[in-house]
Amino acid sequence: MKRSAGFILCVSLLLLPLGGCDVTTGSPTDASAKTRPRTPKNATPPATISSIHSTEKNPDAPIPAGKRRIYMINYRVGTIHVPTRIGSGAKRLWNYLDEEPLALQSTVLGLNGLRVGVGQAENWPDVERELKRMTGQAYRTLDMQALPGTVNPIVLKKDQGIQRLFLYYDDRTLRGEDYPPGDNLLSLTGTLNEDDPSKVLLTGMPQIRALKKEKVIVEDHGSYRFVSKPKFFPFTPLTFQVEIPKGGFLIIGPGIQSRRTSSLAHHFFTKTKNGLLFETLVILRPIAIPVNIDS
Repeated sequence: MKRSAGFILCVSLLLLPLGGCDVTTGSPTDASAKTRPRTPKNATPPATISSIHSTEKNPDAPIPAGKRRIYMINYRVGTIHVPTRIGSGAKRLWNYLDEEPLALQSTVLGLNGLRVGVGQAENWPDVERELKRMTGQAYRTLDMQALPGTVNPIVLKKDQGIQRLFLYYDDRTLRGEDYPPGDNLLSLTGTLNEDDPSKVLLTGMPQIRALKKEKVIVEDHGSYRFVSKPKFFPFTPLTFQVEIPKGGFLIIGPGIQSRRTSSLAHHFFTKTKNGLLFETLVILRPIAIPVNIDS
């Protein structure tokens, strides 16, 4: 399915206010336990869960003889669904979060209906209580472990039909395109600072993964072969990057501009249940975990 090249609309913006800030049914992410990231050729293989936990309890312990220490990133992903305007307009929740780093980095996040805030470790108990207050129940969580630099897709909505999205770009123009049937993803990758691995530099970007696969040529140990892979449609202008301090967390959800039904946030972070519109909030808590492996 080709995107409609003729369906383009450019609108110059003068004084447009910035927006302040399914996951698939029954699961906070589809990205995970089912789809483990592949280890690249010549890369260090991931450690077992048991070795991760035992090392995590005493990260300053000496490295045993014949071992070397690497770091993995554990992503604790939680999601909640709340009636429309409850998430985007939850002042008590967003007051605990710092949205300024992302707002300064990119104005198009708010224009496209996304709201992103960073929280400090000491605020987590208050945020957790507020999340429970908003939903009346504990939210679901899922842990994913991955090597730094690995791309981890979180499936927000599965099996969507043809979608027509209007995206704001950095030059403050609005362009609309049709996208083929597929899954709406939030793709994440985390990297670490060797001098202070307790901090995770998190990069995220919305994408559509087409249901229809196409043949591509891949190299495999010096030989080439055809494989079927889905095509990805990345929304590069909405890429964000933020440093998460030790014990910190990130919340991503719809903002005011998500009420524009053609916005990306409306398509990715809202869903309708029995005629009632719900907003999706994604809570991310990345933690660097030291692992001892064979040298």
